[in-house]
Amino acid sequence: MGRLSVSDLSPPSRRYDPALQSANSKPRFWSAQQNRDEDANRVPMIRKAAHLGGDLYEAASALDLADRLDYARSGAQGPQTMASKLYAAKYDRMVSAALWKLIEQGPWERISTICLIPRSLETEPGGLVNQAAPLMIGGLRTELNRSKAGAADGFLFAALHSEFEPESQTYRPHFHGVAADGMIDVVDALAATTNYIYQEGDPVRFRKLRSQKPLTDLPHPLTYIIKGYLPSRRIGPVGKNGAIKRSRQGHRLPEPYHTQSLLWLDRWSINDVTLLMKIRVGKDGFQVSDPKSVHQSGGS
Repeated sequence: MGRLSVSDLSPPSRRYDPALQSANSKPRFWSAQQNRDEDANRVPMIRKAAHLGGDLYEAASALDLADRLDYARSGAQGPQTMASKLYAAKYDRMVSAALWKLIEQGPWERISTICLIPRSLETEPGGLVNQAAPLMIGGLRTELNRSKAGAADGFLFAALHSEFEPESQTYRPHFHGVAADGMIDVVDALAATTNYIYQEGDPVRFRKLRSQKPLTDLPHPLTYIIKGYLPSRRIGPVGKNGAIKRSRQGHRLPEPYHTQSLLWLDRWSINDVTLLMKIRVGKDGFQVSDPKSVHQSGGS
């Protein structure tokens, strides 16, 4: 039997199921039917975009994706692709639960959620097709190792996401995740590197972000890590003083970018877009894989 991966995570127990926290707290997961409805809603938009044509994607590929997302009509199983909201939501739930359990049961002294927005990954729409999720995940691993991740304790879990800035027509891939103990310091060290340090005129003010206060509202912060869509967020002048701000509210991408982004997501599975450092997938969720990642007083 080969090594387990994120796709091998099991459904969570009731104790750590974030979907069961939804009724009276922040994490509000869609039902399976709502996720299926969203997949179905994407079908006519993709088909229309395919017939309109363009040079950002092949019409045949768009029609094939639309057919696979139309599984409810045909009675088929949902496709195993990040372009499916049903598929992405399944792993959003299971990853959130596994991280929640790892955090609560571990000896960790510090836990922070993180967001990393590397400058080098930004691209115009025509360049999106050349961006391979496994290579971007590998690039982040290399950056962290250069910041001495190997010598750090703790752990890190990160997932690739992206968004589209409509005015500059820029795709901005980035990573959401959670880090513990020494791996937090490794993430902080990235702020001084070329990919993350602020440069004059950069519309992104902070390319390395992490929570500073203890995470007291679990599992809510962990449910933001896995995404099955690319939102459109404007960055531009706001108000009388013209301050440059990023919209807090994401919107569905306009065509042809909506279909282009789904075709890009369609290339990847959950394993392609996730990074685990110093943890691995076990029979009961995430487990420590590097003995050095655990404090001597906290475990083996």
